[in-house]
Amino acid sequence: MLKNFVYNDCTDKCRSDSHGSHISSVITLRSVSDNQLATYIYCICANCGHVLDKSGRSALHVAAACGKKQLCKWLITSAKADINLKDKESGYTPLHNSIFYGQLDVTVLLAKHGANLTVMDNEEMRPIDHLIRDRKVSVLSTNQFNEVYIWGRNANYNLGTGSQQARDVPELLDSMKRISIKQVCLEKFHSVFLSEDGRVWSCGHGQGGRLGLGSESSVVSPKKLMFEKDKDKLGVAMMSTSQDHSVFLMQSGSVFVCGLNCYHQLGLSPPPPYMVSPTPIRRASLRPQHPLIGVACGQFHSVVYSTREVFTWGIHAGQLGHSNITVTSASVIEPRVIADLPLKERDVISEVVACNTATVISVNKSEIYVYYQFEYRKFSPFNLRKRSPLDVLGKEAQTIEQTCVAGGRFKTPHPPCLPHYEGEDLKVAILTNHGNIYLWTESCAQFTRCVFINLRYTAVRHFVLQSNHLGFVSTDGQTFLSLDLNIKHRTSTSSTSLTAANQKKSKGEYLTAQDLVSEATYTVRVERLANVHRATKVISDPKGYNFCVLQFRPLDYLLATDDIPRVTSSSFQSQLSALLTDASECDVLHDVVFQVGATRFPAHKYILASRCRPLYELCSSGVDAPCQVTVDNVQPDIFKQILLYVYTNDCDMLHSGQFKYNCKGSKQENVLKLAVECATRFQLHDLVEKLKLFKFENRTLVLRDPSDLFPPSDPLSPSSDIPCFDRHCCQELCDVAISSCDGALIKAHKCVLAGRLEYFQHMLSGGWIEAGGSTPLQLPMPGSVLHEVINFLYTNSTSKPVSYDSVEYWANLLVVADQLFIERLKQCCELGLTYSLSLKNAVELFGFAVTYNAPQLKKVVMSFIVLNMCSFIESRSLEGLSDSLMKELIEFYKTKMDIAHRVITPCSSALRESMEDKVMEIARNHPNPWKGNSPCPWHVQYTLSIFE
Repeated sequence: MLKNFVYNDCTDKCRSDSHGSHISSVITLRSVSDNQLATYIYCICANCGHVLDKSGRSALHVAAACGKKQLCKWLITSAKADINLKDKESGYTPLHNSIFYGQLDVTVLLAKHGANLTVMDNEEMRPIDHLIRDRKVSVLSTNQFNEVYIWGRNANYNLGTGSQQARDVPELLDSMKRISIKQVCLEKFHSVFLSEDGRVWSCGHGQGGRLGLGSESSVVSPKKLMFEKDKDKLGVAMMSTSQDHSVFLMQSGSVFVCGLNCYHQLGLSPPPPYMVSPTPIRRASLRPQHPLIGVACGQFHSVVYSTREVFTWGIHAGQLGHSNITVTSASVIEPRVIADLPLKERDVISEVVACNTATVISVNKSEIYVYYQFEYRKFSPFNLRKRSPLDVLGKEAQTIEQTCVAGGRFKTPHPPCLPHYEGEDLKVAILTNHGNIYLWTESCAQFTRCVFINLRYTAVRHFVLQSNHLGFVSTDGQTFLSLDLNIKHRTSTSSTSLTAANQKKSKGEYLTAQDLVSEATYTVRVERLANVHRATKVISDPKGYNFCVLQFRPLDYLLATDDIPRVTSSSFQSQLSALLTDASECDVLHDVVFQVGATRFPAHKYILASRCRPLYELCSSGVDAPCQVTVDNVQPDIFKQILLYVYTNDCDMLHSGQFKYNCKGSKQENVLKLAVECATRFQLHDLVEKLKLFKFENRTLVLRDPSDLFPPSDPLSPSSDIPCFDRHCCQELCDVAISSCDGALIKAHKCVLAGRLEYFQHMLSGGWIEAGGSTPLQLPMPGSVLHEVINFLYTNSTSKPVSYDSVEYWANLLVVADQLFIERLKQCCELGLTYSLSLKNAVELFGFAVTYNAPQLKKVVMSFIVLNMCSFIESRSLEGLSDSLMKELIEFYKTKMDIAHRVITPCSSALRESMEDKVMEIARNHPNPWKGNSPCPWHVQYTLSIFE
């Protein structure tokens, strides 16, 4: 191939695909550095940044796919390569290529230099879509911890941010970030938030009591509502709001209301002008035959419903469903059931929604009843509909999963008390279990599928419909908005369109959603919402001025995997057992010796005082003086087992098997009895109960009932089977003091410190000056951290649960645990830091884990970043990552996403290996464009001879 090149006629206008193919081939060489490649391709073509190969790829495309970061940077900054150019074969940009091949460092570089994240390839996929497709973990579920992200004009404090400042992009609502939110309602003047556990918060303008906070004052941040008369119940199950009032369905079945009552929409009798606090509707007014399951409301009326009944009240302008009410007496003060609702015996109401002008009822998830303009309309959207190729769930019948209604106008003449209302066509939309949205409008007499322009087919999880906008959440957590709902009706696909679709299919080209749908459709143009990748619900106010999405936490991706750090089982028992076994009358740790027959047992008063008071009382006559106690009427082997149980909550006699003993003067049948008597003497009642589970036969301990097994303990919490101590107990026995760097002084007991930690064992039991105890031990750590470390040695657990969200707390503790080699404490800190991970601190914790040798934390942080890579790329959070850490992350990403096989190997037209040396030689002997040299004419002087 090289012999076909002519170099002396190349200019900066070069468009030779031969040059492009040669450059692409050279870049795939693996043994040539980026510096050498830049010099070489700069020599052979004056337009190396723009020339394309036969597949339409530029040098930047290939360099991005091969992960040559420095070459990409040079091509962008010096060669002026087009960073958003799409190739001919797949429509990939260099950013698409870098993501597809897992070259994250190049992805970060391209994003930093302004690569467009919204460019679509030939399959209508954005670069972010490739990240989502490669991610194997999906945790979209209603059981996840949902956080609130808000944005919009915020003119009426309804975003709850504490100010009136607008938000242009979705931001986490800080005041609610530790609360899992189940439902959000946004209105013109206020917003209401419902948590998973039934608590409710509201914010905004409180005129008329719409906030339910006991006054009409405005509230700039969410404030909790109080339901005093229902305080003994579980909380709120569901809520609905309109412009001036709010309705709450309690888990107990009662209904609370608050706000203005201009149109009798509160359902209270006698009707008050307004209610500033949630007030229950009288039981006498609301007597459902079945448990209530939901509420809905519009500006002029309210609705509650069960599985068989619908109650409405308010001003009747054609939306209440009561046929016996005239316009002149249009007000329904108390809840009244819709008497003529045509339900069959087995029909079940699944959902009821309302807008200002209409009430819509979904029955059996298959039929829609609309009460609008004093008329009743029934729709069965799926009875006559053909199955579409997009209904990917096989033979499963379509059902209605969600319903929305918006718009509408009142029919004249309307009630005199009704204000002037500018209406529009009524819109009713449904979401099916197949993830499709169907829309009905007054201008079209049937439910018609919505197809979204410039968007590959995406199943919908949740949607919101208002008069002038539509938003939805896809099953992969992306959010799309159409802020100008300009829908266009498309009739059934013609034979010409079907032929065109078949031709595209025969050519192997990608078919869009519009190509696949053969029925009449509405086409809607939507835009993807940036920085939202884990959404479960989308909410908006009626005018589209303020929005909210519920997203599960970034951590939930991680919790759905097996990458969570493990905490090893406790070594507390073995350490205390070693403390007792290794105790010697020559060491400085013991402070009591028990004389049992001819055997002497050195021990430690603090452990005896904490675990067995009768034994401690035998030796409590002197605190400072050496103490020796004689214990009569006890066999040494039995007393050894008693001491072992006191120290460890375990002993040899609590395990089936042969028991070696030497009880002089006693029959072997009485050994177990002797142990029970000794345990009873020293008031070890729990040991007595455990010993009674065994029997002693032929020098062997056997469980009477094999099912009497002791339950395993939780490795993360103290257990009755693992001894733990109270540092504040027996202060008179403290024999060592520890001082922190900030002057905090902590008193402790040598036996516990030395028994639990090798660092203290060498310090306190050896010949160190510190072993004398005359002066406090000096440790270079803050008092708060020292307190936690000492507590861990006593209790075998941290004072904070692993879910405690404080990076500083866990990080400081991990540093000290690493210095003192407290491995289990270090593992607890790694687990605590895992639960404190966020998009903001993950990169910093990655470097922290490497610095302080925390392998589990390092792995879990990398997994967190990989699983949330969409967010990190869009927010450009990885730009501060060092090259070494980025290299580790890339390797982990390719393995985790199972894309390590995606590589560009040198193609058949690549230079032979023998030519690599010549390429390097050319790079050495000519000016280096790496340093920013301007284009020079010497590249035209090279002829074919240098390649032969």
